[in-house]
Amino acid sequence: MGDWTVSEDTDEYVEPSFWDRITTARFDSSDGADSTLDRNYSHRGSDIDQSSRFWRLVAIQTGWMVVALALLFLFDMWALDLYFILSFNGLLLARVLLAPARGNPDWWRRLNWFVYLGFGVLVYLIVQRFVQYTV
Repeated sequence: MGDWTVSEDTDEYVEPSFWDRITTARFDSSDGADSTLDRNYSHRGSDIDQSSRFWRLVAIQTGWMVVALALLFLFDMWALDLYFILSFNGLLLARVLLAPARGNPDWWRRLNWFVYLGFGVLVYLIVQRFVQYTV
């Protein structure tokens, strides 16, 4: 499993931290030792499985779209293009926050196509407004 060290305050064996592994590997390789990092190592906090990330993204996006719709009606600013822009910005933010830690799962690749489509619609809306005000 790798190098095990004795903790300073107890007699328990603990696995070295990621930083210790990197610095040890760097110094060991300069000494000619064969030490490599474990490729299966994952960062703390990234143990959320991919399916859970997908459903969290769906829940956050749905909640944001409901809040945006309610706010637009509350302030009497309802317009489909404005609702799309708010919803799309929410999708981009949720996408940044819930990006997979490792690899690109299938749902992430499909989500990329929705983002590309959303940018296409956004460009269309911008061009439409430009033409509307210049003609």
